[in-house]
Amino acid sequence: MKRIVICILSLVLCFYMAACSAPTDSGGEGITDTVAKELFEKATNEIITLATEEPTTVIQTILGDVEVIYEENHIDGVAYYETTAKYKELHDYYSEIFTGDALDWILSTKFADVDGTLYCSPVGGASSWSITNLEVARTDQNDDKYIYEATFDAHEETTTSQFTIENTENGYRISGINYIPDLLKDK
Repeated sequence: MKRIVICILSLVLCFYMAACSAPTDSGGEGITDTVAKELFEKATNEIITLATEEPTTVIQTILGDVEVIYEENHIDGVAYYETTAKYKELHDYYSEIFTGDALDWILSTKFADVDGTLYCSPVGGASSWSITNLEVARTDQNDDKYIYEATFDAHEETTTSQFTIENTENGYRISGINYIPDLLKDK
């Protein structure tokens, strides 16, 4: 009897975690502007963090107690530090917000996968900023892809960015975004 109760509780917990892991909307019309805005805010917060924080700090904040081996390894001519973390762990974290090209891009900005091991760039750290006065508007829809334009203030000027949200089996994810701060444009 205890095993059955434990199994049922485990299933309930799994369904709850799956339902809470990604923004969704209950309407039959697809994603709402509110959900799109929330997802864009999460995405830009992660992008700004990557642009302004040391990559070693980013992975330790995301993954917890990760050891960084401060010895440069060159991968495709770029210096990286080896870590004790698995690349898949970071991939799984970012895949809660991004998918497709956007996921590939964000992972490539400061990280590398060598035989499943996570490597991170030794380069990073700058003055942080945030976005304010965010407004989003859907400009197009194609099947399960929704194209949006975001308008917001950053660095004391109004900026626009286009982004695409895709309805995946795990919920809505950003599959394309053209908000790339100058500090991340080298990749």
